[in-house]
Amino acid sequence: KCEFLFSLMPNSVAIGNLLAKLYFKNYQPEKAIEAVERLIENNSGFLRTAITLYEEALKTYPDTVSILMAVSGLYVSDSRYTEAIECLRSVFEKDGSIVPRVLVSLKLILEKVPNQVVAYYLMTDIYIGLEAYDEGISCLREISKIDLDSLNYVKEKLGLVLQKKPELKDETSILMAELFLDRNEPEKSLALVKTLNGTIYENKAWLIKAKILKSKNKLKASRDLLLQLIEKENYLLEAHLEAKQIYDELIVGDCKKKEGQDIQIGFQFELDYEGLSFLRKGDFVKALECFQGMSTNSEEYWKVCFFISRCFMEMGRYDLAISHLVRLLSN
Repeated sequence: KCEFLFSLMPNSVAIGNLLAKLYFKNYQPEKAIEAVERLIENNSGFLRTAITLYEEALKTYPDTVSILMAVSGLYVSDSRYTEAIECLRSVFEKDGSIVPRVLVSLKLILEKVPNQVVAYYLMTDIYIGLEAYDEGISCLREISKIDLDSLNYVKEKLGLVLQKKPELKDETSILMAELFLDRNEPEKSLALVKTLNGTIYENKAWLIKAKILKSKNKLKASRDLLLQLIEKENYLLEAHLEAKQIYDELIVGDCKKKEGQDIQIGFQFELDYEGLSFLRKGDFVKALECFQGMSTNSEEYWKVCFFISRCFMEMGRYDLAISHLVRLLSN
């Protein structure tokens, strides 16, 4: 009779609610979920009643994955993200075949709340369980940024990754180096950084080392290391930004006795940084203005000549581009 009445009055909360309860009582959870979903589509105010209905049903059907998934979705709609993730963890533990849906739900939660660290914890467990170690390490990196108390957890999971796949040693080392640096343990970070020379993470290791030197107030040593890195990888934006901060500190800090010279160095660096930024964006006129504003007396001016030539070339002024290249070769 309820089914017949609900077919005639699909918006009736009273009939739909009663029908869902009868389905649950009659051990037909899938039909109950279908009735609840129809009600929610037409009655947004039914959301919390539906949650209560599912919570009651889970007392009878604690291992029914479909109910756990359904109530998880309602928790997300009600902004109860932690409870949603707890349900998703139960699903993951009970039915491995539904893991792709769990991951989709977790990513949806992270779109709404990017710093929901509990979601990253579950994703880490899932990815490591699936032997998707690169994705697992990415999740651990996010956890280390959000949760300052995650050190032991991250170390434990990285140790597990290394047991399973020793060739990921460099990936785990760079993450631990970053983690120790953020937790103010520079010596441990430095020890790991030294193992990364000659690897694909060498540039990042240099950047971490420069930050360690800066943390020890060795600003000039940090600056020199960053300049070496920039000379090797001129388009490494993070190195430029870090170096600019150090120049600013040197200008207003312990180098005031050479204030004019340091300000000129800082100004030159800022022009170089802005010029490269404009060049990467394709704004060749502004890039040219920055590079042409730099001092011609610098030992590094040959690089500026190259970039000025590149700007003229992109602007179709090949004669001026050639003249700067000739000037570059003559020096």
